[in-house]
Amino acid sequence: MPTGCTKEVIPLANLQHLAILQEGIEPWNQWKKSHRGIIADFSEASLERIDLSNADLIEVNFAGANLSLAVLQGAYLSFTDFRGAFLWRTDFRGALLYKANLSRSYLKGADLREANLSQADFSWAILREAQGNLTNLRKAHLSGASFINADFSGADLQEAILRETVLRGAHFDKALLRWSDLKEVNLDEVNLAGALIS
Repeated sequence: MPTGCTKEVIPLANLQHLAILQEGIEPWNQWKKSHRGIIADFSEASLERIDLSNADLIEVNFAGANLSLAVLQGAYLSFTDFRGAFLWRTDFRGALLYKANLSRSYLKGADLREANLSQADFSWAILREAQGNLTNLRKAHLSGASFINADFSGADLQEAILRETVLRGAHFDKALLRWSDLKEVNLDEVNLAGALIS
């Protein structure tokens, strides 16, 4: 795991769940549909480069997992647990990450274009060089996260928590920042031209 990501004691992935996932998206989605009460466990799993496009991964546990270069385009990831996960250059284009927990995850170079990040928890995550306009972050938890040179143009960050967030070189043209918590953020390094703050 990269430096700065705090490791937690997390149980190992469920081998039965891994076997089903590796059969393909269709068998996985069918299994998930018929086992709604079960939280699938992929914690600490090595899933580099796996293609999980359009997979139903709602409430799945990926805590501490390695999903670098994985493809999660259009995946359903609401309430999914990515705490401390390694998500280097992971493709989240068009994914639904509503209320997903990405705290302390490593998202350098991740592609978040057109992803729904509403109310997602990015506290203390590393998002340097993350691609795409980070547009839907209403009520998101971004405390301590690192967004170097990020483009928040037109983003909805209303009621978002940005306390201690690193925003060096970030742009907020036409962004909505009303009722956002910006305590302990160095705004001297941020371009707030055109942002709606109050």
